[in-house]
Amino acid sequence: MEYWIRLNKTVDVASECLRRQGRSIEDPAHEVTMMFVKHCPDQSLCNVFKYKSADKWTAGEIQERLDEHLQERKSRAITMRSQRPGSAVYRAQSQCVPNIDASGADEVLPQMHFPPPVAPPMASAFDADCMKRLVCALDRLVTQQTQVPVNFSPPTALPQPPKRACRVCGTNDHSTLSHCKRENRCLKCLSPGHWKKDCPVPGNQYRPHPSTAPSPQNQTLNG
Repeated sequence: MEYWIRLNKTVDVASECLRRQGRSIEDPAHEVTMMFVKHCPDQSLCNVFKYKSADKWTAGEIQERLDEHLQERKSRAITMRSQRPGSAVYRAQSQCVPNIDASGADEVLPQMHFPPPVAPPMASAFDADCMKRLVCALDRLVTQQTQVPVNFSPPTALPQPPKRACRVCGTNDHSTLSHCKRENRCLKCLSPGHWKKDCPVPGNQYRPHPSTAPSPQNQTLNG
């Protein structure tokens, strides 16, 4: 639990330093959960976290597993204290043993087995080592985020519309309009000798405005 709290405080300090520099960690809570799952100092919790990948765990799920783990450790500690010599439970059980004379003591005492003393866990050294790895990992994370170059992509050219083949000759090196202007062809029926406004094909006639006078070029084509 202490490791989890210290990890959150470390990430908070790093986030504050980056914020003062105008930078930030994208998702501090996600980074904390991933670091805790990858560098968890408790082997039993490591086995729990193996059920899914580190990026799938959330801070709430980790806190729930920590609470369950602490409750389980407290229960085991109470059970072990009740089995040690000198405890209240042990004294109550010893009072129920009938008196045995000295001649039978040698036969009874060897059969009484006491649990071996439990050695204190070496959590401090292990926790310090994990914190060193955590600080190194956090330092690499901050360094990567501060040294990532900004990608300046060149402006993309606008897509050009596909060239259509000339309807008169079928080539792609010029348009139908330029071909018709060059050979005085109608843009509707593609026949030479007249323009689109004078096309004799039914439905292709162009009705000019009454105030529009024919140009000399049109008079030449119609003559």
